[in-house]
Amino acid sequence: MPAQPDVGSVASVFISRWTLRSWQGSDALRDQLGIAIAKRTYKACRTLLSRPAGSASTTRARPQRLLWASTGTKDPEASDILYIKALRRRSP
Repeated sequence: MPAQPDVGSVASVFISRWTLRSWQGSDALRDQLGIAIAKRTYKACRTLLSRPAGSASTTRARPQRLLWASTGTKDPEASDILYIKALRRRSP
């Protein structure tokens, strides 16, 4: 039987790339699209990884981990740590 692969990899999510370029709505929602996409991606990843071993979606390789990339805001009026604050891990 071949050895189990031990290769780590990440799936990068470029948060600040998800923008509403011609946003005409509320300023409160202006920079929230990247945060919403990241949260949905995280939830989908957790659902996928919680499936039992041996299901069609699992492989013998280690599962990918999510990497939040491009976390600096492009909006000069937004906080530099807007995305970091929104996505940091919270204690239960």
